[in-house]
Amino acid sequence: MAVAVAAAAAVAAASGAAEAPPAETLSRLDSASKVIETWPGTFVLTTRATISRTDGSKPESSVSTMRMAGGEGGPRVLEVVSATRDGEDVTAKARADAAKAQADRDAKARARHDGKDDDDDGGVSLDLPGADAAARYAFTALPGADGSCGAAFAPAREHAGDEGLTRGELHWSCTTLDPLWVSVSPAKNPKGVSEMTLRMEVARSGDTLYVARTVTDGVGGILFIKRRFHVETEIGELSSPAPPGAAAR
Repeated sequence: MAVAVAAAAAVAAASGAAEAPPAETLSRLDSASKVIETWPGTFVLTTRATISRTDGSKPESSVSTMRMAGGEGGPRVLEVVSATRDGEDVTAKARADAAKAQADRDAKARARHDGKDDDDDGGVSLDLPGADAAARYAFTALPGADGSCGAAFAPAREHAGDEGLTRGELHWSCTTLDPLWVSVSPAKNPKGVSEMTLRMEVARSGDTLYVARTVTDGVGGILFIKRRFHVETEIGELSSPAPPGAAAR
């Protein structure tokens, strides 16, 4: 009996230790989620969006493809390659809108630099359970498939009231420890959002891990004016700048 109890305790301890993802996986998730923001080269961003009434009726769809560049101030639009709205070509308008939006972001960045603007951008901020935030989450092991490991996560009891925390699932490669995908929902819905789920799929390009695809579903709006949204983004064609002097060789 004593042996059986000791064995059961050892198994329980091992299971508990394995519930949280490896620290290396969490660190890589942190890096992958931020790498595009300051990517030193260019990339192509394709966005597909559908907005409808909450029952799915009267959908409006749009598709855009843009060539982007990362940098200190965040991604910038270099070129709107194409854009359609409900099947109609709206590339010219999208180019004008993108130029105006970039000018507005540049102006806000200058104002923040000068200390004249401390407002946020009104966007929804969702914390991922990466290495920087792992202590605020509780993890539960999930069964994996095809060589993957998984864990469900939610705010730890002592952090249940913290702003921006999420709940969801993280899956990673059991062998390489690379994060594969993470799905999150706000632990507490932000203002104007009734429901929201975000899935981020991570890919590797050489030594670089980055978020290659996102899928966002939800319902948002105010009072009786609410809309259901479905947005997919794909990032590809990552290109690093040539090293100094490469053109001369």
